[in-house]
Amino acid sequence: MLLTQIAEIENRIKSVRSILATKRDGLEKLGVPEEEYRELRTAWSTLYAERARLLENKCQDLTRLSYNRIKATLLRGLGVERAQERLTALMVGTKIRGKRYEDLFTLVTTSEDPQTTWDRTLSELEALMLAVSTDKSSVELPHTPVLDSANYTKSELEKISRKLTPQDWLALSLLELEDKPIVMYQQREGDYIKFEDASAGQQATALLRVLLNQQGPPLIIDQPEEKTLTIK
Repeated sequence: MLLTQIAEIENRIKSVRSILATKRDGLEKLGVPEEEYRELRTAWSTLYAERARLLENKCQDLTRLSYNRIKATLLRGLGVERAQERLTALMVGTKIRGKRYEDLFTLVTTSEDPQTTWDRTLSELEALMLAVSTDKSSVELPHTPVLDSANYTKSELEKISRKLTPQDWLALSLLELEDKPIVMYQQREGDYIKFEDASAGQQATALLRVLLNQQGPPLIIDQPEEKTLTIK
């Protein structure tokens, strides 16, 4: 009887060892996901900054070629709508007031470098997520200067800590802050209006200046009988 029980236990030990070995092999194949994520995040940030630089150059070219009749600028990292909507949706049920999220993203967009401030916010949210105990019975709040500046209370930070999951945080971290090109039309010295608010004639004149000042093949302007201006 005792020998039978010992044999059963030994078989169970072998089975558990086999499972552990399989899991260990699986983990080794995965590598170090956190490190890989950080590396990829850094590469993404580099590409994001490079894209912004190219867009800024194009905005400057458009302004220069129009002889300042068009004023094009790039507002970096001001497109926060998707990130704000996602964070608000993730926190449903916490009873945190919507104004807290508005204050947070206002802080992000009005900072000197919105993308860097958003990255700091993501790091604070990650720290909050990791601060909760396994059974969620206790939370040791980390240092959260950005969230503190947005007036989040200790109680609200604890709610975020208990609510936010790794999957939620990862999905949030993959949302980029969009760069927004702003195009203005100069009616007179120092007087600008939105380009879309300019008349069709004003728009056409400004764009013709841009086209004529670019290198390339001959520019053919056709004026058919129906008086629709065609540019080839």
